[in-house]
Amino acid sequence: MMDNEFDQSKESRIQRKRTSLIASLVASLQKDEHIEAKKNEQEKTDLSRNEILHEMFLFLVAGFETGATSLAWFIHLVRINPVVYFSLKTSTIYPPSANITVDQIDNGPIEQDIITHNIKTRSYNPKVALRCNRGMNARLWLGGKKYNYRCFCPPSYYGKLCQYQNQRVSLTLRLLPIDRYSIYEIVVKLIDDNYEINSYQKFVFLSSWGCSMKFNTYLLYSTRPKDISKNYSLHIDVFDKTNMKYYASWYLTIPFLFLPINRLVAQLNIPYRQVEIDHSCNLKCRNNDRCMKYVNTEIFFCQCHDNWSGTLCDIPTNCADYSTDSICIGSMNNQSICVCPNNKFGPRCLLTSCLSNTCQNNGRLTKKKFSCICPNEFYGTKYEYRKIRLDISFEKMANPSHILIYIGIISNDSYPKHMVMFQKLKHKQHSVTFHILEAFHIVFAKINHNYFLIVLQQYPRHFISTLISSNRQCAPINELFTSTVMTMAYIQ
Repeated sequence: MMDNEFDQSKESRIQRKRTSLIASLVASLQKDEHIEAKKNEQEKTDLSRNEILHEMFLFLVAGFETGATSLAWFIHLVRINPVVYFSLKTSTIYPPSANITVDQIDNGPIEQDIITHNIKTRSYNPKVALRCNRGMNARLWLGGKKYNYRCFCPPSYYGKLCQYQNQRVSLTLRLLPIDRYSIYEIVVKLIDDNYEINSYQKFVFLSSWGCSMKFNTYLLYSTRPKDISKNYSLHIDVFDKTNMKYYASWYLTIPFLFLPINRLVAQLNIPYRQVEIDHSCNLKCRNNDRCMKYVNTEIFFCQCHDNWSGTLCDIPTNCADYSTDSICIGSMNNQSICVCPNNKFGPRCLLTSCLSNTCQNNGRLTKKKFSCICPNEFYGTKYEYRKIRLDISFEKMANPSHILIYIGIISNDSYPKHMVMFQKLKHKQHSVTFHILEAFHIVFAKINHNYFLIVLQQYPRHFISTLISSNRQCAPINELFTSTVMTMAYIQ
C-alpha cells in the first residue's frame, strides 16, 4: 500500500491526504530513517516505516473488532426473536369443535432392511473379468487344487465366452389400471403360427403403482437360429390374482422378422371389467373351450383349459404336478406354466408364503417383495396405521363433478409445505372423503374456479368433518385490490 501511494503524483498525494488515512500516514514517512534513528525522541520528526505499518495493523484490528461486535449482537437478537414464517395462533378455528382432542399423529416407523455382507475380496485381474464379454466369469472347482473358469451368459448372449448374440424379442411394457387395489399376474408368451410357445415371462403388477412402472424383458426363440418360414407374435394374458380369474388378452405382431433383434414397446390399458365371451367368433374351439377376442385388435383366439393347447385347443399338453388352486395356462418343455394365487409362488405354485397373515385391516399380501395391498385409509409396512380422515359435505350448493383440495402444513421452523389431492364425484353425491397421510393445518377447496376455506386448525386431529358453503368462499383478487394494483407486473 505504501508503494502504491508513492507511485501517485505529488498533487494526487496532497489531495488524498485530506480524505484517506493511509495517504495521511504515508505522507508523514521519514525522509531518511538512518539520520532520524540517531536523534533522541524529542528531536525526531515524522514516522518510520515500521511505525506506519504498526498504525495500519491497528486500523485493521480495530475495524475487525467493530464488525465482530456488530455480528455478535445480530446473532443474539435473532436468537431471542426468531423468524416466524407463518402462525395460526390468532386464527379462528374452522370447523369449530367444542372438545378438541390433541392427539399425536403417529406417522409410523420406517423400516429399513440393513444387510451386512462379509465378502473376501480377491485381486482384480481385468483379463479374467472381461473374458466373458457381457456374462459373468465364475471359478469352477474341479477337485483338490484344480480350478477352471466358466462363463454364465445373460439371456441375450450365448457361447463359450458369451461372444454370440441370441435372436430375441425385447419388450418394454407399461400398464394403465383403473382399479387402485387389484393385483394382476401378467403372462407374456412368444408364439408361432401353430400357437407353440417358444418362451414366456411372468410378472406381478400392483395397480397402486399406476403408470410409473415399466417392465423390460427378453423373449427367446426356441430354435437357434429362428425359423424364418414361421410368423411370430406376442400373446399377453392378464389374470386377477385376488379371485384367480382370467381378465383380458392382447396381441402384438412382430414386424421385420429378418432382423435378429426386434424391439417392441406397448402400453396396455387394463379394462374396468374382465373381457366376456364374444359370440360373433367364427372359430370352432374344441373341448368346451372359449372363443375370445383380443382387446387391441379384431382377431379372435381360443382360450384353452387345462391340458389343452393349440389354435383350436386340440393339442394335449402336460399340465401335471401343479397346485390345484392355481391356473395352468399351458406347458413348455414338459413343464407347466401356472398362474399362482397371492399366498403361493414358484413355477408350479407349490411353494407357500409364510407371511400370508401378516397384513392387517383386510390387507392382501403379494409376493412382490412381500408387500401389502390395503384400503386407502391405512398405511405402514403392514398397513397397521390409519390415515387422517377428512369428510367434506356440500351445503346449499349444486354438487360439483369434481373437487380439488390444497392442503397446507404450517411450521415455525420452515416455509409452509403443501399437497394437492383430487377426486371425482358421482351424480347426486353430497359428500366426499379424503384420507391424508401427513398431519395438516389448513385446507382450501377449488370448485368451478372458486376457492373455499374448509379447514383451519392449530392442532391436527385424526378425524375432521367440514362443510363447503357460500360463506366460506374466498374473495376474488380483483375485489381485494384496485384496478391500479391489478395492472402492475407480477414480482413472482
